[in-house]
Amino acid sequence: MADVFCSACGNANSAATQFCPKCGTAQASGPATGYAAQQLNFAQPQQGFGQPQQGFGQPGFQQPVYGPAPKSRVTAGLFALLLGGLGVHKFYLNKVGLGVLYLLFCWTFVPSVIALIEGIIYLTQDDATFSRNQGVPVATNGW
Repeated sequence: MADVFCSACGNANSAATQFCPKCGTAQASGPATGYAAQQLNFAQPQQGFGQPQQGFGQPGFQQPVYGPAPKSRVTAGLFALLLGGLGVHKFYLNKVGLGVLYLLFCWTFVPSVIALIEGIIYLTQDDATFSRNQGVPVATNGW
């Protein structure tokens, strides 16, 4: 009988297994968290017949909020220095309109000069200034 779910892949395992046979992750001996806790919640008694279940459009249901993905300042700077004439750094920073503009005028080499300057600026700015100027959260990768 499967009564424990793997926290990494969600595979159903018996309580006696120490490692998940599907992904090899060590199984926690304490209460389940993450994906496993969500799976175990289905085993709990459900609301009675005729009572509304909590879901989309129901009071108390909160829709998950997703923001823009964090961007690396160093990656944006390297894209600007190496492929800036094509506007790759602008596409990376979710500025598609400017990326298309760079792409349209790449034959003039003006976007290349601007991108060279932008790449130097990106690499010399601190993370807070970069995030504020570009309007994206900064990925903290230790660089």
